[in-house]
Amino acid sequence: MKLNKRKIIIITALVIILSNIAPNTFSVSVKLNEEKNYEYSHEQLDTDYIYNITKSLSDIVFTEYSENEIARGRSFGTKGEHKASEILKENMTKLGLWTWKEQITNLPELLDVTSALWVNDYKIVIKNITSGTNKTVEGYIFPTSNGPRGAFNNKNHNYSFKNLKIKLKPKYPIPIGKNIRDIINKNNYVFITEEYSYNPDAEDYSIEKILKSLFSPYSDYTIFYKNVRQQIELFTWYYYYPKCQGLLKYDCTNDTYNMGGSVNNYLPIISINGTTGKEILADIENHRIDFYLNQTFNESVTSFNVIGQINGTEQDKIVIIDCLYDGWWCQATADSAIGMAMTLGVAKWFKDNNITPKYTLRFIGFGGEEHGLRGAKHYQAVHKNENIIYVFDLNQLGFSQDDPKLYLEFLGSNEEFLNNIFKIAQQANYTNRTGSAGIRKFYMPRGAPSDNQPFARKQKNCKTICFLKGYNWFLHHRDGSNHTEGDVLKYFDPVDVNVTGEIILNTIKYYTTDW
Repeated sequence: MKLNKRKIIIITALVIILSNIAPNTFSVSVKLNEEKNYEYSHEQLDTDYIYNITKSLSDIVFTEYSENEIARGRSFGTKGEHKASEILKENMTKLGLWTWKEQITNLPELLDVTSALWVNDYKIVIKNITSGTNKTVEGYIFPTSNGPRGAFNNKNHNYSFKNLKIKLKPKYPIPIGKNIRDIINKNNYVFITEEYSYNPDAEDYSIEKILKSLFSPYSDYTIFYKNVRQQIELFTWYYYYPKCQGLLKYDCTNDTYNMGGSVNNYLPIISINGTTGKEILADIENHRIDFYLNQTFNESVTSFNVIGQINGTEQDKIVIIDCLYDGWWCQATADSAIGMAMTLGVAKWFKDNNITPKYTLRFIGFGGEEHGLRGAKHYQAVHKNENIIYVFDLNQLGFSQDDPKLYLEFLGSNEEFLNNIFKIAQQANYTNRTGSAGIRKFYMPRGAPSDNQPFARKQKNCKTICFLKGYNWFLHHRDGSNHTEGDVLKYFDPVDVNVTGEIILNTIKYYTTDW
């Protein structure tokens, strides 16, 4: 049918008007399958409750550590994570859930989940030899999992270097051209580069561009390539650049430094903020660095999963609604105090409305997610014989970022399950209501890089979904300015929490109640 220009203008205007109708003025019947339709509801979670839980978890980095110790936040096995587990258990109990904690332990099929490299102390000093100034700077030093030169696999070590020169990171890992002289360099130094992790302006290598064009940004292939690329560099410097003592990485933002995403390091990685990095680059010949790192290998880390249960009419069928509750040495608000609070918010909705679900619901706070999904892997191994039919995994959610705007993303292990949930989400008018980039979905049969993954890979007939905002979130794993910049509470977005919570609640209601 051919439309004239006038008709096109009228239709366009009608679409714009309808898309801006207040979302609570109507409901939409969503055709999900051949058997039944679903009436989308604009009922929302308790935002004040979610904010209060979020704040109590975020504040741990300030409240649980003295002035004389490193504030490790809710990091795996720390007293901050232990405090968070008590907060979750207390609040689950107050809601009337059957609540308990399960310690994460080594199992025959899951070894070394209680071990971790432990940073006991560290210090970073930047010197300007022209002005004669020495400045202790905020930052983080990633420990080395392979030990120092001459003592390979000795993970209990003190690294202490003074007056190191700072050099630009070479383009190629192996010495080529002018970099060959670094093999016989008499003076110790570090290489410097910009942090590429979650940096929206970082230029990808050509191989990475190809992988991104072939697979989703969350695929094992693109994540694997990023890790391998850095490890190749560190490995070759370890052997071919004997005077290189570490890698200095400055962040893409002025006030923050990155704390996550680095494993199996051959050399220490020193993370600093963008302002300090740019000052060094402006006069690199006249800057030096001192750094100190005391690390040990802790083989008996204590961590817990926290579980609250509502029994369903079919008690032998289990539905997990979960989030990680650990974090890095920061407030870790969006990753993921908010998601954890929203998990409790869903439990509160069921209890407030006195609803008995069709299946048994387990609301779980998983420990040790940032150290390789430790809690989720342990839980799946212990409960592998249970009939776990769905996992609704909440990850980083409910925060705002203006540039670039972020998508709310749905990462599903079953294609039909994913498509149904996405149809539900489309009724929320998420983009207009939140001002975000929109919503999008990824089919990931092996699970997302989150706590749903062990269930997607190993739990027979279990369908999983991960709700996650912001692959291009540049404050991911960031800390700064005495824990007041980076992933912090000020980016809590109540509008986003409302709409995202509404979508999650509709999804869980559809699959676990008779609505």
